[in-house]
Amino acid sequence: MHPFSPSARGLLTACLAAAALTGSAAAVGHAVDAPVADQVGLPAKAMEDAAAYKRFVTEAEAVNAKFKDGNEVRKALKTGASYEIRQLQSGEVAYAALVALQDQRFVASVRAAADRMGPDALADRLLNDPDAVMEFAGADGAAAHATAVLSGHGHHVYDTGAEVKQAAYTIQHQAWSRSTVSDRPQRLAQVKTLSGTRSIGTAAEMKRLMTVLGQGDAARPTEAAYERPSASPIVTHGVALAALAVLGRAQNADEGQMQALMSDKSNTDCLNLAKLNLYQCLAVAGPRYEDVFCLGEHGLKETGTCLSKAATAPSAARYSPRPRGDSQQLGDRYPVDGANWPRR
Repeated sequence: MHPFSPSARGLLTACLAAAALTGSAAAVGHAVDAPVADQVGLPAKAMEDAAAYKRFVTEAEAVNAKFKDGNEVRKALKTGASYEIRQLQSGEVAYAALVALQDQRFVASVRAAADRMGPDALADRLLNDPDAVMEFAGADGAAAHATAVLSGHGHHVYDTGAEVKQAAYTIQHQAWSRSTVSDRPQRLAQVKTLSGTRSIGTAAEMKRLMTVLGQGDAARPTEAAYERPSASPIVTHGVALAALAVLGRAQNADEGQMQALMSDKSNTDCLNLAKLNLYQCLAVAGPRYEDVFCLGEHGLKETGTCLSKAATAPSAARYSPRPRGDSQQLGDRYPVDGANWPRR
């Protein structure tokens, strides 16, 4: 059977749940006569990161900008801050790999190459040069599909942030929004703590990742979209991770060798800047509507920008973050020049 046929999906669902509870790699068996590895799977940590990534984008794009009181603002701020940068990046790569594994032509091409070169030799080449994965038949389609899905996530988070930022203006007719946050230092400390805490995936979240494999052809871009000149590093790494999974070289024991695949420096810099801007903004925010502004502009819009840029080639990015102050100086305060805050 094909590794992601309906019957195999049922097996993978059970394995995902087991991975969440036991720490084993999520895996699924394939045909007994398959020429390469016995399993197609990702390390448990990568699956957990993919679940954390999906949780963040789902909850972030669901933030309701129609705030009614300070408690709702605090809850939304917690949502916008609840990601650890390295885990979010790793999760985006792992999610791209899950999307790429839907492409049967790509999977078949990897297996055929493994028959010719040997799975270990092929895996070593991909670990040393992830870009080589784009030489496989079907890799362009797998990458285009992953790009469409991941950039969509980023755009949705950005758009929610734009609505939240606008709310910083529209809620000012409500008296509660003009009251000063009484525990500003504690609120900032909580945001920083959330930003440095890895999320722990649940068995239910692991199971829900199966929806990625169930999206089918309806979620795919048109063939014309496959003509992208290049894939972003995050997407390329995700497709390479998918190939390693097909080769049976993306198991828990291989986790150390895959560390370089799970991030990209430009994306790290982008997310670091978004977090820094959020901290600086909250450090000087006074009324609650300014907290709403910080959340919309930095917690959601800038983070959405980073996610969508990470999923696309640099020339294809739709949005560009607007850094506040000198991004190189971590100790700089958020500049308050009269134009940064929404005014009544």
